[in-house]
Amino acid sequence: MATIFLFTARFGEYDFEKLKLVGEALELIELAVEEHYPPKESLEKRESPSSDEFSDNLSLITGDYYYSRAIMLVAGLRDVAIIRVLAETVATIAEAMTFPPPTEGKPKEIVTRYMEWIDKITALYVASPRLAAYLSNLSEDLKKLFEDFGRALGGFFYANQYLPANLPDKVRETVIQNYASLVKEELNSFREIGLEVEEVPLTIKK
Repeated sequence: MATIFLFTARFGEYDFEKLKLVGEALELIELAVEEHYPPKESLEKRESPSSDEFSDNLSLITGDYYYSRAIMLVAGLRDVAIIRVLAETVATIAEAMTFPPPTEGKPKEIVTRYMEWIDKITALYVASPRLAAYLSNLSEDLKKLFEDFGRALGGFFYANQYLPANLPDKVRETVIQNYASLVKEELNSFREIGLEVEEVPLTIKK
């Protein structure tokens, strides 16, 4: 998360101390998300009674601690815009994880449904460049470019981690490949405006 945050900020001018605090807050929220919604768990397991109540409760408490530490870090900046972005991001992820889409239907419909869902759970990958652009005074055009890249990159990573096991293989492959294509398109968009970027290694989990 810090990588895309700092990558965005380097194209503007910023207060390093502010940037550092917000970057740390984003990292803490990412840890909180991983505690609350571990990628190794399938959606089916999260919808079923827990086999280890103590472990689940500990993960929730740990995640809540990370959330609170993140908000405490940025509270001292007295910047409502930053706190609003973080709060909306957490709410978007929580809502999406609570209500995953059904896996039934025509393949094309399922692909669309799950890409819309993944776009929500990758909210942190959009919030990160959004906040970096805000702190470094980037133009709206550049901000949107970095947000689109974050959404595509986060979508690829999360599609590999969070798609339910009972999705048809063809649907799973299509969703992941769609995000891989979006990442490449966004990298080309950077190059078209003269920004030097390297290729991002995209490994598809089997």
